[in-house]
Amino acid sequence: MLECDVTVRRRTAQPLSAFLIKYIRRNAREEEKVQEVSLVGKVQNSDSAVVVVLGGLEHQEPDNTAAGTSTYVFKPQLNQWLAFQPLPEPRNYHAVVYYDGCIYVLGGYNPVDASKGGQARAQRSVFRFHVREKRWDQAADMLDARASHGATVVYEKIMVVGGKDDKGEILNSVELYNPASDSWVPYRHLPLPLMAVACCPPCTPRTPTSGTWVRRPSLPEPRAYCTALTIHHELWLAGGLKHSGRDSDGFTDVVDVLAFDSLRGRWEFRFKLPRPRHAVAAASADDRVYVIGGMTCLEGTSVEDVDVYHRQRLNFLDCQCLPKKLTGLAAVTVPPDATSGSGHKQADKDRSTEEIEVPLEVRIKSTLRPRPRTRW
Repeated sequence: MLECDVTVRRRTAQPLSAFLIKYIRRNAREEEKVQEVSLVGKVQNSDSAVVVVLGGLEHQEPDNTAAGTSTYVFKPQLNQWLAFQPLPEPRNYHAVVYYDGCIYVLGGYNPVDASKGGQARAQRSVFRFHVREKRWDQAADMLDARASHGATVVYEKIMVVGGKDDKGEILNSVELYNPASDSWVPYRHLPLPLMAVACCPPCTPRTPTSGTWVRRPSLPEPRAYCTALTIHHELWLAGGLKHSGRDSDGFTDVVDVLAFDSLRGRWEFRFKLPRPRHAVAAASADDRVYVIGGMTCLEGTSVEDVDVYHRQRLNFLDCQCLPKKLTGLAAVTVPPDATSGSGHKQADKDRSTEEIEVPLEVRIKSTLRPRPRTRW
C-alpha cells in the first residue's frame, strides 16, 4: 500500500507542477495589463507628420525573429503605437529613409541568415514600403552588404555610407541609389572606414561637383551607435556609446542630446535623456523630437522607452512606450498625405483610430505604460 501511495504521488507531482507554472505565468501576464496592438487603418495622417519605427532586436530574446519584422506608427492624437504590415524579413541595425511616398529599409542584419559561428550576416537587400498602398516590394540590392551603416536622401538620391559587411569588415565605401532607374552606383569613399555612424542630410558636407569630403567641428566627445536628425538648420545627435573614463575597455551610455548649429558653426547642448542609452532610433515630427528604444550599458537590456521632447516648450511630453523592448531599430518621419483633400481629413482620422481585424502574424502583445515626465 505504501508503494502504491508513493507511485500515485510521483504521477501527480508533475501535472501539478506544470499547472502551477501555467497559473503563475497567466497571472503575471494579467498583472502586466497586456493587450493586443491594433492594426492601423492608414499609416499617414492628412494634416500632420507621423513617426514610423521598423525592425530591431530584443536583446533579452535574440532568437525572437518576430521582433525584427516589427513595424509601428505613432498616432499622436491617440498617444498610441499601432502596427502595420510587417517587414518581409527580420532586420536589425539597418538604415531607413523616406522618399517620394515610400519607406526604404536598407541592409542590416538578418538573424535568420547566420554564419557558421552563429553570427547574423549583414544583408545587401533593400525593402520598399509604399505608404499609401500599404504594401511591400523589393528594390535593387546594394553593391555591398551593410549593417550599422548610415543612410540619407541627397539630391533625389539615397546615399548609404560605411557600416560592416557580411565578412565582418568595416567599410569606407559609399553608394548612391537612383529611385528612377532602381540602380546603385559607387560614390566617393569616406576618408576612413566607419561603422555605427549617424547620418542625415546636413551630414553630407559636399555637393556632387565638389569632389571631396569636408571636415566640420568635432563632437565634444566621441560617440558611436548614435542617431542624427535634421531640424531646420541644425543637426541633432541623440544617444550613443563612449569609453568609460574608469576603464579603457569599458563603455558607458551618452546622456546629452546635442545640436550642431550650422549658422554658428558649433555644437550646443539641448537636453538630457531621462535614461541614457545607445542604438536608439530618433525622429522629429512637428515640434517634437522622439528618442525611441535602444539599449543601456548599466542594465544590459533593450528598453521600450519613448522620450518625446517639445522643442518650443522645452519639456518632455507623456508618450506610450513601445510595444516591445527593442534595440538596433530604425525610425523615420512620414509627412502628411498631400493628396488628401481637406474634406477627407476627418475620414482619414476616423480610419486611423478604428480597430480592424489583426492577422495572426502581426498580433503582438504590448503594455500600456505612459512615462510621466517632469515639466521644465
